Amino acid sequence: MKQIQYNVKQWTTINEPNVMCTYFGTLLTTAGLVQPEEYDNFKCMHHITLAHAKAYRAFQEEKLEVQQISRENSSFLGTK
Repeated sequence: MKQIQYNVKQWTTINEPNVMCTYFGTLLTTAGLVQPEEYDNFKCMHHITLAHAKAYRAFQEEKLEVQQISRENSSFLGTK
C-alpha cells in the first residue's frame, strides 16, 4: 500500500455492506445478469467486511498518510 498511497487521491470505504449487497443483488437479478438462486447476499457481505478489515489493518500497520478518506452510504458520498 505504501507504493500506491500517493497515487490514489481518494480512498473509499463501504458503510452498511448489507444495504449495498441487497441493492446490487436486486439490481443484478432484475437485469437478468444473475439468477436469484446464484446470488448470495451473505457471501457478498462477508467479502466486503473482510476487504474492509484488511484495508483498515494495512493503514494501521503501515501508518499511511492519507489526505482524503471518503465515506459512502446509501445517500451520501463525502470527504472527511
